[in-house]
Amino acid sequence: MDEIKRKLALIDQQLTGPNFHKKITGTCPLLFAATGLITGILIQNRIDLPFSIWLIFLFFFVLLGIAVFIVPQLSSNNKVYIVYISLICFICLGAVRLSDFNTPRFDDIRNLASGESVLATIRGLVVSEPHININRQWKFSEFTPTDPTSSFYLKAFEAETSHGRIRESGTIFVHVDEPVYDIKAGDNIRFYCWLNRFEPPTNPGQFDIAGYMARRNIFVTASVKSRVGISLLPESPAGFAAGFRNKIRQLATQAVSNDMTDRDSGGGLLKALLLGYRGDIDSDTYEAFRKTGLLHFISLSGMHLGILMGIV
Repeated sequence: MDEIKRKLALIDQQLTGPNFHKKITGTCPLLFAATGLITGILIQNRIDLPFSIWLIFLFFFVLLGIAVFIVPQLSSNNKVYIVYISLICFICLGAVRLSDFNTPRFDDIRNLASGESVLATIRGLVVSEPHININRQWKFSEFTPTDPTSSFYLKAFEAETSHGRIRESGTIFVHVDEPVYDIKAGDNIRFYCWLNRFEPPTNPGQFDIAGYMARRNIFVTASVKSRVGISLLPESPAGFAAGFRNKIRQLATQAVSNDMTDRDSGGGLLKALLLGYRGDIDSDTYEAFRKTGLLHFISLSGMHLGILMGIV
């Protein structure tokens, strides 16, 4: 008799079709959380509501979710209610996250360079290996020779201007008009520079460097005239972790370089894929990757290897 009931129930299910809504709420509740985060970020990016409004919405729906467990009349369908209340809460969380990302703190370095160029002395921590820019990919480089320059990212700690010395936070893109070979990630430095905001594109189709940097929460660039304007400070707040990371990177770079000859064009590509250093890629290889649409392989900067090591 039980076998007959089971078959009849199976026939009824085949005739009525599966309850997709009930199935997805019961088996994939985290799908609503992920969808809510993405939706909240998109909504905030479009309408840009104040931070406080989203917090009020979030507080209200959290209380509503608590009420679902307390009110007996809602207990029969509390799973469905909780799923959709969680969806709305994660929409609010996504919007709060983007709003917090776009709102500068009171000591953010972008508040210092809000208008015209500002002459300042900056102290901070180098967070990326300096990159030597030789402009080999520029079509007119052989007709207009330029000296190599350097660039790196810096986490600011302190700034001194004509108004005095203040503590600052935020990341700066530092451009030096000379090659810098004796500075590495994890160094604590002080330098004299001009602070500026990134300029928006002036021509249609021009790369929007200001928008690109804003998506990385970087709004200020520092221009340093020469290596003489940079001082290495004896104390370093990087600690053991940064020193260990730099040592591993140096050993890996040395191991890769020892297996490559000076005429081997694959050495620069191997360093880019494994270590994230793209300074040694020759112009022909770079152009070939760009034309074939595979430049994103180089831009991964060793992230795929880092994910693999993290899983292991």
